[in-house]
Amino acid sequence: MLNLLVKKFKRNLTDYGFLIAVKKMILFPFTDVYKKKDIYVYKKDLTKYEPVEKNNPAFKYVLFEKENITESISNQLIGIEEWLFGKLDKILDNDGICLAAMDGDTVAGFNLVSFNEIYIPLVELTKKFRKNQAWSEQISVKKEYRKKGLGSILRYKMFNELKARGNKSLYGSTMTDNISNIELSKKVGFEIFAKISFRRVFNSKKYKFEKVYPNQL
Repeated sequence: MLNLLVKKFKRNLTDYGFLIAVKKMILFPFTDVYKKKDIYVYKKDLTKYEPVEKNNPAFKYVLFEKENITESISNQLIGIEEWLFGKLDKILDNDGICLAAMDGDTVAGFNLVSFNEIYIPLVELTKKFRKNQAWSEQISVKKEYRKKGLGSILRYKMFNELKARGNKSLYGSTMTDNISNIELSKKVGFEIFAKISFRRVFNSKKYKFEKVYPNQL
């Protein structure tokens, strides 16, 4: 548990800076009592998307599914994003796919996508998806591999894969204060269209759904 908390702090430090990372760690022990999260939801319309070939030849790009993923790769994915502990196998068992940028045997970054019934842990919300819809569970690039274009490359390669499979749309979400993810999402053509505000006191949950327009971002 302690190792997971340390990894969580380090990731928040990288994504949000020191002050927000400390704030998140102070609040973390109280999440069973009180939780407050605000997220943006975004969409990529794959019916209007023309495949784009982006590449960094220093890396190999491998699509992992439940049939070909190894324990080593699973452990690396969980090591990059600790929230996948106990959840990665379930996502892959439910037809999820993971596109990884590999530096030899090392996962440099990945985009994990799920189908069918999806769960958004940040706001504790479950939603049933149609067969032609997909949900981006996580996109991450390890700190030492950033500024190499891998975030955009993984997005475009996943768009290509999903379109080839007949998917019509890809959805995802991000915290409203995760500026780097918001900028990447807009850069590759996602439309941020909704904001979900979630509040929970013990087991009492409240949701507020708002439409978002481009000039609000």
